[in-house]
Amino acid sequence: MIEDACRELVAFKDHLDALLVLRERIGDALPPTWSRNGLRPQGHARDYVGAINPQTFVRQVLPLACRLTAIGKPVQDVLDPRLIVAGTYNSYDPHGFLGTDVSPDFVMNRSDEVVLESNGDAYSHPEIPRVGKLGELPLYFSIEGKNRVSLFKRYRTGMHVYVQQCAFPQPDELRLVSLSPFGQVGLEAFGMYSVLPFPKIATPVLKAYGVQQAKRRVWFGASKKARIRRQIIVNDQMVR
Repeated sequence: MIEDACRELVAFKDHLDALLVLRERIGDALPPTWSRNGLRPQGHARDYVGAINPQTFVRQVLPLACRLTAIGKPVQDVLDPRLIVAGTYNSYDPHGFLGTDVSPDFVMNRSDEVVLESNGDAYSHPEIPRVGKLGELPLYFSIEGKNRVSLFKRYRTGMHVYVQQCAFPQPDELRLVSLSPFGQVGLEAFGMYSVLPFPKIATPVLKAYGVQQAKRRVWFGASKKARIRRQIIVNDQMVR
């Protein structure tokens, strides 16, 4: 089922965020394979480890397909938060609002209220949660309200948001390609090829969407390209 595959992709991103934060706390205790595989933040990002930017994540995990071009105006909807690529970069603190207790319910109720009271205007309040939707996929990425998405994932099954439709190719415009000689997986779109940085998590989504397999292709540099894409992902973190 395509929704299950999309939930797995979102959960993978949340897990990757958690591992990066764990590495910040325990220093260099994580295995050196992280560096070889392009999963160790470099430069500035290494000093300010936080959640990976959702838009960067979907652009790189589904390369060539995710151009994130907006279509039309945002519309209200209630979504399963487990389908939203987000990521918290500020820890929730129940005592952090003017020294008073702020429960998760207070935060989530307020989030839903600003949507319901917006009179159809997605920009009438600066805290209105907004997400982008990838074409016909039941897969979304957070634009505004990333921290709140994390709360909804933990405590509720539905979140009121504004959804901005984004362009995404039809299944027959995409092809999955097995890459030789090192066993990478690529995506063909519009006459171009790109390697998938995390094929085990992206391929089930694409297959459930209806993307077919193309002929095997030889690409000696595919492993390096996949590592570069993974490095781009972990380096684009939202500073706390």
